[in-house]
Amino acid sequence: MPKLELISFDLDRTLFDFERTLNKALQAVAVFLAAETGIVVSVNQLHKRRNDLSKTHRGRSMDMLALRRESFASFVSERSNRLEIIDGAMFAFAEVRFKQLHLY
Repeated sequence: MPKLELISFDLDRTLFDFERTLNKALQAVAVFLAAETGIVVSVNQLHKRRNDLSKTHRGRSMDMLALRRESFASFVSERSNRLEIIDGAMFAFAEVRFKQLHLY
């Protein structure tokens, strides 16, 4: 397991541009899905699917990345049931979301 070097909290959104980072991460997922499956999906559709799924989990504890994974899987299942596609979408998301923050 990798050693954690830093944990940061930006509750007042003054350290990095969360929305910009998230949108770029979702754009990376959209590009990945189009290349790997032919699924054409927009950042807005990815946002909406995740938000819709979160409503079905109200009142239950759920890891936010698990919810994100479930939202990606719901698009992938329309064309494929290959687990590696979902894993690839999560990798594309995480590479941007956690490693390419847009600092203020």
